[in-house]
Amino acid sequence: MCSNIMCTPPALNKSTVKQVQRRKRGRKQVKANRVKVYRDLEKVKAERDALKKQVRRTQERLHRLKRTLPPSTKSKVNNLLRGTRVSPQVKKRLIFTEVLQKQLEVKPASQKTKQVIHRVISGRILKKYRQLKNCDSFLSQKLLAKYQKLDKSGSVIEYTREQ
Repeated sequence: MCSNIMCTPPALNKSTVKQVQRRKRGRKQVKANRVKVYRDLEKVKAERDALKKQVRRTQERLHRLKRTLPPSTKSKVNNLLRGTRVSPQVKKRLIFTEVLQKQLEVKPASQKTKQVIHRVISGRILKKYRQLKNCDSFLSQKLLAKYQKLDKSGSVIEYTREQ
């Protein structure tokens, strides 16, 4: 077993005690500095993440603004009727004509379908009510030229079929 003399640590003089205390103080400062640095690092990371999120939101907003979709059929009709009061039946008719016009603009599947569409469009009733000008968005220029009579300036006078 150990005697009292052997178990006691050697006596420290004042200079070694001061060195130990300084060393401890230095370690405490290093630890405090490290904690502060990590705390600052976390703050900077949080700020960075917030800025990234803000940049992403702004980019998405810009992308949405750049991408302009064509107005829907209902919005076209509502813009046309803005400020006027019409019956729901008239509004439904306008929506129907817009839908029909949009459907005719879609490329037909076959040549036969295309010919049928052109025959329907080149009918007498459309000519009678001078509605061929509304068909120019989905008629070919060649077919449209058959029905247009132009003046010297190039504007359309009337629509008639040349034979």
